Amino acid sequence: MSVPKLRIENLSKTKVVREGKKLRKISVLRDISLEIKSGEFIIILGPSGAGKSTLLRLINRLEEPSSGSIYLDGTNISELRTDRVRQRIGLVFQVPVILTGSVREELYLPLELHDIKVESDNHPEELLRMVSLDTGLADRDPTQFSLGQKQRLALARSLALKPEVLLLDEPTSALDPASSLAIENLILKLNRKMGLTILFVTHNVEQAKRLGKDCAIIIDGGIIETGKPEEIFERTTNRAILNYLGRS
Repeated sequence: MSVPKLRIENLSKTKVVREGKKLRKISVLRDISLEIKSGEFIIILGPSGAGKSTLLRLINRLEEPSSGSIYLDGTNISELRTDRVRQRIGLVFQVPVILTGSVREELYLPLELHDIKVESDNHPEELLRMVSLDTGLADRDPTQFSLGQKQRLALARSLALKPEVLLLDEPTSALDPASSLAIENLILKLNRKMGLTILFVTHNVEQAKRLGKDCAIIIDGGIIETGKPEEIFERTTNRAILNYLGRS
């Protein structure tokens, strides 16, 4: 039996929030368990505030769980150095983050941070081609780019370290419909051609249907159902999902 690329086991996260003068614990994630095979594309679907982004932050070790475990190729990520986890697991945020000067510098930065030698002088151009950006943009200032171009650049930067897993936190929610479709198709192509294991977070039911991949629905911090989106939506009698779909 092959070891899954990612295994999430009984993962929970609680946070302390202030309400007036009092502090209160809230449950953000509850007993999340999920297995993702190498090369699989999984959609994490649910309403805003369901805990989807927190799940990605735990996998990338931007936060630590309150209980439970995350395994990468059978190894608990808590036993790995944080920088090694982030080298193997890339993360792209909802709003594109531009970190430095030119596009070229932006794409060299992950290698510099991880002290990795550049294999090719054409490294930036190769990454730009992967995300369907013109290689002539390599020496441009990315702060002048459109949101769609910035998100492609963020994807290229996340690929610089050749990650095994790519976490995408609502990567199209800030984009116009045409740019959203283009990014969706690009991500599907990366999954298909590079064999990347992908977790794609979205609150958009129609987007989940378009992508057509296996889906885990998270509501109120817990996984309610898993399967193909269309099949779940057709068969479900779960009240929380029906409420989410506006069919209660």
